Amino acid sequence: MEKKWREELDLLIEQNLNELIKETKEYDYAISKAKNKGKAQIWVALAIINNKLNTIINKKEYSRKIPDKEIKEIMETLEKL
Repeated sequence: MEKKWREELDLLIEQNLNELIKETKEYDYAISKAKNKGKAQIWVALAIINNKLNTIINKKEYSRKIPDKEIKEIMETLEKL
């Protein structure tokens, strides 16, 4: 009866949930020490998601460091080739 709510999820959401649960398993050594293991697992999952978001944001910021003018010049040069 406990897993019934998971059966109601969209396939994509369910797949993402299962992936996240697997990723939190890497931290079972820490989660097992928590008084409330369920809450600890949620906090670990949130930290994993936060790390992924920061990685995406940092990649976008890095890619923006090339000025538009230089990108335009590079594209024009490549078009000539």
